[in-house]
Amino acid sequence: MASSQEPKKSDSQDLLKSVLQENHAAVRRFLRYLTRGSLPAEDLAQEVVLRAMNAKKIPDTESEIMTWLFRIARNLVIDEVRKAKRWREKEIPIASHDDSSEGVLPLPVPSVARQRVGIREMENILAEALEDLDEHSMELVTLRFFGGLSTSEIAKTQSLPVGTVCAKIFRATKKMKIFLEEKGYAFSELEPGE
Repeated sequence: MASSQEPKKSDSQDLLKSVLQENHAAVRRFLRYLTRGSLPAEDLAQEVVLRAMNAKKIPDTESEIMTWLFRIARNLVIDEVRKAKRWREKEIPIASHDDSSEGVLPLPVPSVARQRVGIREMENILAEALEDLDEHSMELVTLRFFGGLSTSEIAKTQSLPVGTVCAKIFRATKKMKIFLEEKGYAFSELEPGE
């Protein structure tokens, strides 16, 4: 009996490795949006890989693995935010004796840096729009747009009818669009970047 499960574990590990290789950038991008750059996304993405590779049970299909990876990533961010909050509560503020900025010359900012600031601003506003959603809608939107799963794959992994998934994603993106337009952004302006 143990020998029949051994090949399945190996097959699951191979599928996991394949999914991780193909979707590492999507997981990192998701982490960057969730943390708004406040935590190092690459380090967190590597931690997601480690946790997934060390898991005792691995989902059976590619779409289930993607759902699982995004759940690991989300939980990891929650853990890191809690940890950071505990550290902030223990910090002792140190007052500066010289708060003046006299004598500081503004530095010229290269256009690449300005572009990165614009991208970071878009990532931040998109993260705010995602946070405005309820947890389930956020997960569906994440799987669809960050994970690249089709609505039928999402429906299967979430045990929901395809029509329900389509409707929930439609309502969530509509809510995000309204949120973004209230902030002065056009929805089409905010393309998830690499």
